[in-house]
Amino acid sequence: MAQPTVAVIVPCHNYHRWLTDCVYSLLLRRPGMYRPLRMITVHDGCDGASDEIVKSGDAATQECICILQSKNRGVSVARNRGLDAIGNAKYVWFLDADDMAIPGGIERRMEYLEAHPDVDMVWGNALKINVDRGNWDWSYDQCMKGLRKLERYSRWMNAQTLLWRREVFAEFGGYYEPLRSKEDKELIYRLGIHPDSPFKPRIKAKHLDVDVAIYRRHPDAKHKMRVADKKWFAECERVFAERMKQLKREGITHQNTRFPVWAEAALTEK
Repeated sequence: MAQPTVAVIVPCHNYHRWLTDCVYSLLLRRPGMYRPLRMITVHDGCDGASDEIVKSGDAATQECICILQSKNRGVSVARNRGLDAIGNAKYVWFLDADDMAIPGGIERRMEYLEAHPDVDMVWGNALKINVDRGNWDWSYDQCMKGLRKLERYSRWMNAQTLLWRREVFAEFGGYYEPLRSKEDKELIYRLGIHPDSPFKPRIKAKHLDVDVAIYRRHPDAKHKMRVADKKWFAECERVFAERMKQLKREGITHQNTRFPVWAEAALTEK
């Protein structure tokens, strides 16, 4: 019996310094690396260096889809563009360009979802590369050799570890595009699976105690720089608060939420 396809969506904005390791960690043919895989990189207003990395990978493996956006529009838009392109993939994983996959992580999560049809999303553990430890620029191979030296990332439901059924996005929509930060928080609040969400759970989520991703903390991290900009961050807080009010007032609708193009097409056909 053929295994289901997993789509991995990788948004990238000038992270070519780390993108090679991300692509390598997913496409390397070695035990524990899952197939079939549909890797979608969305280059969100990148310079040429980032684009060429995946173009070369595409030519070599024919397993990559490369989407180029001439203008930087933010991670929410990039992830939604990737979500539009998942084809017949049954499951979806969003992985940032400066992070990496750990062998066996996709398969373990996918197998759990296959065995538990009532569960809509599973998340695992992330290991953290910390600049304070002097290992933030380790290559993928160095990370694999030094996994025991990496720290457990303690954040609850780390966004880099979530594996979703495609139906979640068909029913409840993708990322909220006006947000250029807090986009993961908005999604899990909207779905009611965060402890602080004002909404009742709309899906069933499960944690698996398995390491699935390497989360890289580094000096060039865009989130770190954005949070330091108090005015920018305050605007994100405002947009998030307004979004929560909107959802309480209107609920999730096709007018206030971005749905994948294939979900909208199915709705139109009906």
